[in-house]
Amino acid sequence: MRVCTHYKFGFFGMCLCLSILLRLGHNFWRCREEQWTCELSSLVQPLSAITDSNIHKNLRYFTAVTCVCAVAFLFRSWFKHFGNLNGFRLGIISTRYFLPTMSVLVSLHWAFICLPQRVLDKLPGWQHVLLPLLVYGLFLGCVLAVVVDPLCIFMVVKQERAALQLEKGKIQIPQVYNHLKLQWHEHFQQSTADRNPLVYGLATVYSSSLLVLLGSASIVLIMLLGDGFACSCLLLLAAMFLYLELDASLKNAEYEVSDQLHTSWWSVIVWQLISTHGFYTTGHQTTFPTINWEAAFTGYHGDYASNVVPAVLLVLNTYASQVLFSLATPLLLIWPFSQGRFLAWLGFPSKHKMKESDVAAQKRGEFIIQDYSEEFIFALSQLYMKATTVQAVKLLASMAAAGLHRRHLMVWKVFAPKFIFEGVGFVVGSIVLLIACAYVVRVHTSLNKWVKNLSNNEIG
Repeated sequence: MRVCTHYKFGFFGMCLCLSILLRLGHNFWRCREEQWTCELSSLVQPLSAITDSNIHKNLRYFTAVTCVCAVAFLFRSWFKHFGNLNGFRLGIISTRYFLPTMSVLVSLHWAFICLPQRVLDKLPGWQHVLLPLLVYGLFLGCVLAVVVDPLCIFMVVKQERAALQLEKGKIQIPQVYNHLKLQWHEHFQQSTADRNPLVYGLATVYSSSLLVLLGSASIVLIMLLGDGFACSCLLLLAAMFLYLELDASLKNAEYEVSDQLHTSWWSVIVWQLISTHGFYTTGHQTTFPTINWEAAFTGYHGDYASNVVPAVLLVLNTYASQVLFSLATPLLLIWPFSQGRFLAWLGFPSKHKMKESDVAAQKRGEFIIQDYSEEFIFALSQLYMKATTVQAVKLLASMAAAGLHRRHLMVWKVFAPKFIFEGVGFVVGSIVLLIACAYVVRVHTSLNKWVKNLSNNEIG
């Protein structure tokens, strides 16, 4: 029992779980054309193409439904555990109601497309696209809600004792005396901390706002990828948060709270490697025949006035992993302030001695970032540059490989498509990462304004 609670066992267990999650994703890889010995997994095929028994088809469907509902449930449970699900702010409402509704609509959409073709032909066209359009609408509603009101916090102002009610025509000297006595007693005995307002979710104010976008985007991407890759996305998200916890634990053990406003190169490199692994586990290869063209028609009949909408849907399907990891990249900087305490609880050795100020700073969580506003913005810009640099190195390597093998027999089959896919992925990842960093700055600005209003006794 003592071995199981040792920090080495905990560290080894987290690394082992991360390796298992990444290894399970190999079951969702799609075969390339030149890999003639590779057998295509049934998970890659759409549910409507399965001609086996109904038991296998139902098992596949309910597994996918369980995974997409688990994504919404886990995000919602995280918000509830850290107090970010209290109140009626726009971001909180979207998390409380929109995420479960989106998962149900995606499940109904998968059930709808599994109907027999003769039944689908008899239904009007608007019924074919209603459910995906509702999912798109709820996603845009989540984005709009967190942009307008990005803080997922709830403040409770403690009410003072009610005024004494006196009746006319009666002398109530004892009641007045007891009321004044209680008022004076509360005024002198109650500490300043007890009179401060109670704020829920303040320790995770940055990460919670970013997770609203990440959760809603995950459900949309699962719908675009198809039911076969719902389990793959769940494994990818689990690997993402496990690595965040592992990286935060190591950073908390190595640096003091005030010195954590930076992200190492190794953290960013491993993060990008997991993102690249996710590109293949979501059923993609760097070849044009493996592009999932059906994603361009999810929610539409195909009668587009322009090619912008299908291009966006196709890019989101192809680079789903890059979109998720680029959107969550600021968590590498934010996560250690509120999470990563598991290994420390097991006795992970720290390179610095914990002071009383460090313990108090850990209790404040992510709210302590307000004390280092300029350093935080500088560290966020550094993180953006590091992540973009790692992506650019990948692009440079594929470009060099294509140039080196320009006379190769498979240059137009292997090396040139790889360079094209990496180029588009670099553009998509850079844009999404820029949006994520800009949104974090928006959260930081809103929190500064809220703190200023609170200090001036104004409720923002």
